[in-house]
Amino acid sequence: MDRDRLKMFVIGGLTGAIAGLLFAPKSGRELRGTLAERAGETRERGRETYFEAQESLRERLSESRRTRPEPSEPRGGGGPPPPPAPPPAGGGGGEPP
Repeated sequence: MDRDRLKMFVIGGLTGAIAGLLFAPKSGRELRGTLAERAGETRERGRETYFEAQESLRERLSESRRTRPEPSEPRGGGGPPPPPAPPPAGGGGGEPP
């Protein structure tokens, strides 16, 4: 599921939950208590999801580091240096002849 679909799913779920709470026959005190309880549960689920995603990312990064092939040459090439750049065309380089 891509990010946009997941976001819309979460927004729809929250909207439905809020509508259900607001239209349920409860007193103001009961409703506030229920909302606070649900908010705490949602916050905790969000934290759990965050930490699970963080751990999954760490595992994937670690796995990619283990399976990465070793380079045959060190970075920087190791070959001969590149040839010098040719002088600019037109002779307008500002150097005396």
